[in-house]
Amino acid sequence: MYPMEQHFKNLLFDFYGALLTEHQRTCFTLYHAEDNSLAEIGDALDITPQAVSDMLKRTTKKLERYEEKLGLVQRFMISADTADYMRKLIETVAEPTRTKMLQTLEALIKT
Repeated sequence: MYPMEQHFKNLLFDFYGALLTEHQRTCFTLYHAEDNSLAEIGDALDITPQAVSDMLKRTTKKLERYEEKLGLVQRFMISADTADYMRKLIETVAEPTRTKMLQTLEALIKT
């Protein structure tokens, strides 16, 4: 799996993981966050490695459907990109205006 693809799956889980069942969350975490093999997860959950693989596929599809409907990860990424762009623009402004603008941007980001 490519690092960017894994990063996106982790973001999906961060945003929508609470909507999954406990079993799905555990399986996803053991595989993606703790890097366990399918066999190790199967042993821990008392299911076959094939069942683990199927559950991971279904869980990933479920997370992707949530994103298609709600778009929270996309909005988050756009907001983060916009904030980075604004920081770069603000760096070109002279002091003391620059400091005030950066403080305002950081306050906006927190809300």
